[in-house]
Order: sequence, then C-alpha cells, then structure tokens
Amino acid sequence: MNNPKSPTQGAADVRRVAVVGGGISGVAAAHRLAESVDVTLFEAQRRLGGHTDSHSVWVEDKVYTIDTGFVAFHPSGHASFCQWLAQIGVPTQRTDMTFSVRADEEGVEYSTIGWRTFFSSSELLFSLKHWRLLWDWQRFHMEAPKAAEHQGLVNAGEYFRQNNYSERFVQRHMAPLCAALWAQSQASALDTPLQHLASIVQNQKIFQHPTQSLWQVVSGGASQYLEVFAEQFPGDIRCNSRVLRVLRTDSSVVLETEHESLEFDAVIMACHSDQALDALVEPTTAETNVLGAIKYMDNQVVLHGDATYMPRDPRNWSSWNARIDAQSGRSETTYWMNRVQGIRGPQFFITLNPQSTPKRIWTERKYRHPVLDADAYQAQQRRAQINGLDRTFYCGAYWGMGGHEDGFRSGVDAAEQLLAKLPSLSRSTGQGQGGYAADMGSADQSQGG
Repeated sequence: MNNPKSPTQGAADVRRVAVVGGGISGVAAAHRLAESVDVTLFEAQRRLGGHTDSHSVWVEDKVYTIDTGFVAFHPSGHASFCQWLAQIGVPTQRTDMTFSVRADEEGVEYSTIGWRTFFSSSELLFSLKHWRLLWDWQRFHMEAPKAAEHQGLVNAGEYFRQNNYSERFVQRHMAPLCAALWAQSQASALDTPLQHLASIVQNQKIFQHPTQSLWQVVSGGASQYLEVFAEQFPGDIRCNSRVLRVLRTDSSVVLETEHESLEFDAVIMACHSDQALDALVEPTTAETNVLGAIKYMDNQVVLHGDATYMPRDPRNWSSWNARIDAQSGRSETTYWMNRVQGIRGPQFFITLNPQSTPKRIWTERKYRHPVLDADAYQAQQRRAQINGLDRTFYCGAYWGMGGHEDGFRSGVDAAEQLLAKLPSLSRSTGQGQGGYAADMGSADQSQGG
C-alpha cells in the first residue's frame, strides 16, 4: 500500500518535518501536521500503532478480532481521541469496565457489576470489613475531585494511609485496580501519584453500572483507526525504518536510519523517552536528566482461553478481573475480551504477566509501560525545559498518566507547538525521499508512542 503524495510535497516553500514513532502520539502529531507541512512518519516495526495491537484469531472456521493492547476508552477521559475518531469516520460501540477481585485464601470474591455480585456470598453480606470497603470506595469517589487537584508528590498509598482507609479497601481493591490500570505489580501500584489515580476515578467513572456505562471500544478492533489514518494521511509513512541517530544543527535536523540519512526542518520524537534519548547525538544536560528520569517496565500479555484465571462464580465475570495469589500476595489481572469487545463465540481472555502458563494460548506480546513514580512526576514538570529546543519536540503518554488520551493530546500539543515555532526556524536544504510500504499486521512495539 503506497501513500499518495501530499499536495504540498515537492513545493520549494514547504517545510519538512519528521515524526519518530508510529504509536498514538506519533499518529496524532502526524495527522495534525499534515495540513501545513510535508510530514514523514518513521516507525521501527512493520506496523503502526505501538500499543494499539489487534489480532485475528481463527476458531472453528470463524475469525475473531481481539485487541491485546489498547482497548477501551471513555468520552470524558478521552475527549480529544473520541473527537478525532469521529472526525476521521471510525465507528465505535459501547462496553463497560466492571471489575472483580478474587482472593481464595481469604474467601473473598466480588465484582462491581451490581449489588448481588458485590455481596456475592452470605459471608460478604455479613462482613464488616466488606461493608467498610464499600464505604471507603464511596468516600474516595467523593474525595476524588479535591484529590485530583493535588499538585504534590503524594502517592496513592501514602494518601490512603494518611486518611485512614481500611486495609481491605487498599489491598483488596485499590492496589489490584492500580495494577490493572497501569500494568504494574501490586507492590508498586500504590506508588502511583495520587493526582493520576484521582483524575481517572473522577473523570472516567470506572464503576458505573453497566447499563449506565459510556465506555467504548472501536468496532472491529482498535487497529481499525490505524487503517483509516493510513488511508487518509497525505504524507510519507515509513515502517521498518528505525531511526538510529538524530543530529541537530543550526539549520536542520538529520535523521539516520540503517539505509539513509534525511534532512528536516524539525523533528517530533514520539517514541518512549529513553528511546528518544538514545537516538539523540549530543543530548543536552536537561534532555539527559529529564528523559532519563522516566523508567519503563516490560509487561507480558497472553491471549488465551483458560477460564481458571477468572472468578470461580461466572456471575462475577467482569471486564477486568484481579486474582490475588495466596503465597505471594501478588495481583494478576485478566481481561474478559468477550465482555469488553462484545464478542459472541469462544471465550477469550488476556492475562497480564501470568504467574503460570495458561492453557490454549493464541498469542503472546510484550509491551513497555512508563513507571509513573515520583521521578516521573518531577520529570513531567520539566517538560518545557527541553521541548522545542534545537528543533526537537517530544510527545508521548509518559508526559501524562500513561493512557491513550495522554499520548494523543501530547502528540497534538507537540505538533501545534512546532507549527507555532516553525516560521522562526531557518530552512533545511532537504533531501530526496524514498517509497513507502506499510504492513498493518502485528508485531511487538519497539519504537513508538
């Protein structure tokens, strides 16, 4: 599939901009830039998307499309992304984000589907600890608007301790929930900045009843929006093109891949912060300190058909399901994709970092996620110190809460900042461009947002 030439491509007065990384941040930046400049989008892998990763699974002569990365979004928490989907004509459908917790050694199993599943046994109905969990849950929802304004470095765990939240609520609800939200271990999940957690609880209404849910998924799989973007994009998309070096000069930015060097007026680094730092030739001290402060962790995602990872009682089967190991105390998250994506057919589950090997595995993936700790929060506050200097702009979900909307808005913001500054930059001489072939298949994310 070859992209058509931009109507501005080849004109002597058109400015040339590179976007490095074809995840949601790079896609958003490239789309925003395309009306005004000549854009080349570089992606190291053979597909666009980064964490947007749909898979075709054949079962009994029928094909099912399952998302193993980004899946669901809420209009209030993903306003910019939702508007963009409507703009480019991508259909969506409703879903819910119900949540269950299973702790066998304590005899605890409940879900947020409704009252009957929250008190799914007589033991829970007469448990003061469980009623206290419900009270703390409602209390935190009421306190979330004020907590979301908190600008300090207090993390969620500290906040719960300082405000006398119950151990049951913290360890058997919020810790596994944070682990599911940010793909972290339960031990580190409560290190999440309070502002991030409170903003999500306040804005996205995670625990609405399914009949009231406004959560959505992309119809036919999340990768559908990538196909529509690629078809409409007037610039040049280069998959299988890892950017190895980014050299900034007074008059241009030179990008080197394995096969060529290309000159641009400016560049947007839409890959992970550590990847951006590795590619920079002679990074500044500020770039080294800010980009290097954000850590990442690899997460294994397994798409399988093993129902033993779900709650024992099928009535508790939810969109997100946390199972807490009796010996380690570790929370293991499994997503029931039939409920999330509205799939009728065989049962499809996705387990994050499974402690044992599930049965009937269809595919496995590894994704990198930013660790949103105090170091990351401090780095976020220094974004203005490096953004736009030396013709280089940075975007990615790591500037926010690590979500899809954070990545999308970051990409748009970087593009708008670049367009505002571009008239003041001297022009590059420019070099020829090669062809383009895109494969929308699946591959592990390497250099993307």
